[in-house]
Formats: sequence, C-alpha cells, structure tokens
Amino acid sequence: QRLGWPDSRRPKLMFLTVTPEMREESYELDISISGDLSALKGWLHRDGSQLDGVYLQFEPKMLEEAGGAVLRQLSASYTVGVWGYSTDPDDVNSAINLVQSGVTFVNTDMPHKFMAAAAA
Repeated sequence: QRLGWPDSRRPKLMFLTVTPEMREESYELDISISGDLSALKGWLHRDGSQLDGVYLQFEPKMLEEAGGAVLRQLSASYTVGVWGYSTDPDDVNSAINLVQSGVTFVNTDMPHKFMAAAAA
C-alpha cells in the first residue's frame, strides 16, 4: 500500500520530466535519455514513498536504436510514458516504435494523419 491506496485500486503515479532546453521555472527534473539518468531514481523514491514511473518529454533520439535501448532499460524498472509538443511526431509508426522500446503510455492528440503511415 502506497500513499493510502490499496494497490489494487491505486492509480499509477508518474513523474513528468522535461528536456533541459525546455525548462521553465518549476519543480522539474531536467533529463535527457542521452545523459545521466541517475537523478531520476532519487525523484521516484523519496521520503519513504515511490512513484510508479516517469513521463518523459519526447526526444527524437527515442526513435533511434540507442534511445530505444535506454527506454527498454528504464521500462524494466518503471512504468514509462512519453509526451510531446504539437511539433513532435504524432503518428502510429512513432507510437509503435516507442511501445516496442518498452513505453507503456504514449500521449497523442490523434491528428487526422495519425494512421496515415499505417495505411500506406
């Protein structure tokens, strides 16, 4: 039992990250999958409690082999989600690639072109 909920009814609690170049004044962890991820564990395990995982800001590197390997490593220990801006890829092929790298949640705005690549 964590944070007062029985495990069977508790929603997943995830930590949202941003890439360093997008940082604004807030309580956020600047993190990049090509950098040092050791600080992440300290944010997920704190004061006798723990979060289930992390929502990472999309990085193009995530669709490359090295980035996929990092995502697989993270997802072996945590639930991993990916979010992005409207300028980031938002299509079925990118989502499939992320899921194949171990990502559980992929945020999407479901644009009309989302399935276009799959139909081609």
